[in-house]
Amino acid sequence: GLGLVKAETKASKIVQNLRAKQRPGEPGPLASIRKTELLAIDEMSMLGAHTLDVLEKVFRLARETDLPFGGCQILAFGDFLQLPAVNDKFAFESKSWSGMEFQEMRLTKTFRQEDQEFANVLHRIRIAERVDGSMTQDVTDLLKECLDREVPAEFDPVTLMPLNRGVDQINAQRLKELNKRVFTYDAAETGHEYDRFALNKGCQAPATLRLSVGARVMLLVNYDVENGLANGTTGTV
Repeated sequence: GLGLVKAETKASKIVQNLRAKQRPGEPGPLASIRKTELLAIDEMSMLGAHTLDVLEKVFRLARETDLPFGGCQILAFGDFLQLPAVNDKFAFESKSWSGMEFQEMRLTKTFRQEDQEFANVLHRIRIAERVDGSMTQDVTDLLKECLDREVPAEFDPVTLMPLNRGVDQINAQRLKELNKRVFTYDAAETGHEYDRFALNKGCQAPATLRLSVGARVMLLVNYDVENGLANGTTGTV
């Protein structure tokens, strides 16, 4: 974690560490930062003000210029009416935000919901539409229809868990219940040590994948969206 250390101090230490780890004859992360023309930041609302200030300062130091983000173009995606940063202020409250001069583009078409009535309800919840401090009655009535609803026996719903360890426990239990041969697949890694470390740290997929015939699986990336293979799509082995 970045803690509460001043952004300038933390950024300087990060750049020093990156330089210390630089191997002769190899480009390394600092070279990658200098060559980056566009940095895409997803889920901007979850990036705290302090973290953004540190990141912005790292780019300035690595690129040796006082331009915002060292002159690198930033493409940010996010919704500040969704999840906020953990133990930090919003990114737009950072010292570096105003200097980046973002041009806002608002996306209005919903792709994840085909039910327009439900999509409208989600939008109204998103903007906290209320009457006398309470959610409007029609929204409340629609959501109550989902309570205590019987799930068809042939339908196998996905269980949402707040922590990864809970997900791992459920997956292991369901795999055990299949009582079939388990096939194990280990990830093969190549490339620079730093790049492999960064990839493993940010990758949602496990390094070792265990599967059986009949196991439920879920895609973690957009593989072939036109044919329905998108992030979150589920299937059965």
